Amino acid sequence: MRTFLITLSLCTVQCQEVLKPFDLLYEEGIQAYYRNDWEGVVHYMEEATRSYAQYRSIKVQCRLQCEKQHKLQEAAEPNLVSFAVILRRAHCIQECESRRMGPASMYRVSEEVAHEFQKRIVYNYLQLAYYKVLITQRTE
Repeated sequence: MRTFLITLSLCTVQCQEVLKPFDLLYEEGIQAYYRNDWEGVVHYMEEATRSYAQYRSIKVQCRLQCEKQHKLQEAAEPNLVSFAVILRRAHCIQECESRRMGPASMYRVSEEVAHEFQKRIVYNYLQLAYYKVLITQRTE
């Protein structure tokens, strides 16, 4: 798994591919679920989980990178310099994320979908789909 993440990170930097929005992949997986297309469910839900993991990884990497570039100065009271650093850091994060994932509008996910990924509901669909695929293979 570690090798996969390293390869995925390298591809993100080198390939400059736009990350597929995980909510759209998840929705495709749900549609496949309602059609009883179990291979489709597995495909789309696995892609959605990969995309979600990569999305989170990119967000963390961008925040850490921009934090290093724009350090806050310790001060007893907040001042305009501190606010300027915060604004530069926020702009840096936005630029980094859009460069690595595409336009921010592609990643505005509904609260419901975000909650379902945080609760790992996607794995419920995957578990059932794996089972159905296995049953189908055994009956053939």
